[in-house]
Amino acid sequence: MRLALTASAPTGCVTTLTSDGLRLAVFYTKVHDRMLRPLMAGDQPQAPPPLRAALRVIDAEVSRRLAAARLPPAA
Repeated sequence: MRLALTASAPTGCVTTLTSDGLRLAVFYTKVHDRMLRPLMAGDQPQAPPPLRAALRVIDAEVSRRLAAARLPPAA
C-alpha cells in the first residue's frame, strides 16, 4: 500500500501535506523526540550508565558486522 504524503496544487509548484503525510510527520517527530534524541545523547556524560553501555554494545556489533561484510569505513 502506498500512501500519498503530499498533494500538488493545480495552480503551480505548490505541494501540501495530505492527512496521511501529516500523521506520518507527527509520528516521526514523536519517534525522534522520545527515542532518537535520548539515544543520540547516550555518549554524553549525563546519560545513564546503562544507556551508555548499551550503545557501546550496539556500536561494537555494528563494527563487527561491517568488518565481516568487508565494507570499507565511511569517508
